[in-house]
Order: sequence, then structure tokens, then C-alpha cells
Amino acid sequence: MAVAFTLNVGGVSSFDVLINYGDGASSAVLNLAHVYQNAGGYTATFSVSSGGRSAVCSTAVNVTGGPTAPSPSPPSPSPTPTPGGNSPPNPVYRTNPKPGPGSVFSGQAPFAIEFSMCASTDVDVDVLLWTMDFEGDGKTEVRGSTGGSCRRTNAYAAGNYRPEICVTDLDKSGQPRHDFQCKRYTVQVAP
Repeated sequence: MAVAFTLNVGGVSSFDVLINYGDGASSAVLNLAHVYQNAGGYTATFSVSSGGRSAVCSTAVNVTGGPTAPSPSPPSPSPTPTPGGNSPPNPVYRTNPKPGPGSVFSGQAPFAIEFSMCASTDVDVDVLLWTMDFEGDGKTEVRGSTGGSCRRTNAYAAGNYRPEICVTDLDKSGQPRHDFQCKRYTVQVAP
């Protein structure tokens, strides 16, 4: 059974969301359709945190036998599976503000950019791992598979930077299944 939960979350500051569907799958992406593969009773739990505050709500989902309902608007086409039968994740790179041509940001210090990969999906419902190197110096400032790890804001002082934002999926032992898929930006900040 395909279910699309709608969470109306917003405010003046950034927030992190973690959705536990109750069947072993979870996501940090808002309003993403989820398919329950087996009949049964599930409890979907939604955790939202922002600025040191958090809230949790849940809803019951009852899946009965019968034909599978069509999946509402899938987030992106499924990639070709790898020889082992597992597909790499579908990365979605978003920033606020948006970069100019050639993925170049230009601004005046202090210049803040929010990097988000929260809309990335995995057709195999593997846990995703995000890394963010804000300066492009080979030092990873963010590495994690929790909801808060997919979205971060970095403030830049005057200078030139080459941030790199990456995602991969993890196997059951927590090891990357595939090579990281990365996007590199150019940030030019004037004093």
C-alpha cells in the first residue's frame, strides 16, 4: 500500500525531520510517498527539531491484503540496478540561495549558504550517508545518516572556496554500498 504523509512544518529557522514508517524504513524527506510491502498494523512516527526544541507525533497505519495501490508521483526515476541487485541513491542537490551559472555563488561577507540533500532518495530504501566539505579543503565538516546531517548552513568569510556535498547509501553493517555521488560548487566572497 502506498501512503503519502503530508507534514506541515515551517518557521523562521531551519528544522530537521525524521520519519519512522514503523516497518523498518525511515526518511528525512518531507512529503515523500512510502510503500508498505506487507499487510499489518504500523505506527508512523514523525520527529521535528529546531533550535534545541523538538516535537513528536505519530499516526496508525493499517494495511490490509489486496491489490497494491498505485504509488503517488514517485520522486524520481529508478536507476539501473548494479550487478549485485542494489541501486545507488538518487541524489538531489539543493541550496539556498541558488547558485549562478556553473554552480558559482558570489556574495559579500559574511555570506551564508544552506546546502541540502534531504530530497535524495534510495529505491532500495537503504539508509543514506551525507558528507559536506564546506571549504573544499578535504576536511569533512558534516558526516552522518540522521535527518540533521542532510541539511546544513555555512557562513563564509571573504575568500574563495570549493565546497563539495556528497551522498551514498549504507549496507546493514553501516558501510557504503556505492561510491559517493558528489556535487562541487564555487563560492566567491568579497570583503
